[in-house]
Amino acid sequence: MTIVDILIHPLTSLSIGSGITWFFAWRYYKKAGDELKAESERLYKLSHLILRWLEHNGKDMEVIRDQAGNPKSLRHFVDL
Repeated sequence: MTIVDILIHPLTSLSIGSGITWFFAWRYYKKAGDELKAESERLYKLSHLILRWLEHNGKDMEVIRDQAGNPKSLRHFVDL
């Protein structure tokens, strides 16, 4: 056995196996991240729709917004 047989073949196998594992793990997490991003966008739009509905249909509700127009909190007025 030479040094090539002892070192190169295992290192080559390790490199190929690592590359294959990295590719499939990256593909899985990329797909999961894209699905999570799409879901968060849907939830963001839905929450804005709910806040607009509360603001316009609920006479005792007010959406407090920051300077950029993003909802910050919700104020509920109570008649005593």
